[in-house]
Amino acid sequence: MNIRLKTLLTEAEERLGAPDQARLADLVQAFVANHHGPADFDESELAHLVILDTEPFNSAHAVDMAVLLERPVSSSWRRL
Repeated sequence: MNIRLKTLLTEAEERLGAPDQARLADLVQAFVANHHGPADFDESELAHLVILDTEPFNSAHAVDMAVLLERPVSSSWRRL
């Protein structure tokens, strides 16, 4: 294991209480889950995502979303 990582984990174990240790463990677990294995997208797919990211966002109307999700529209929904 990387000595810096090992030192930080040892320090966290010594200095943090159980709730904070559990929170740190969740963060490490999520990081490993997101960075383990092959990349999700190849270079051409990433380039396409960059283009899509520049497009304006148009929010959907609550009724349209309700139909899509087959749920009744709550009176608390409002158009954004």
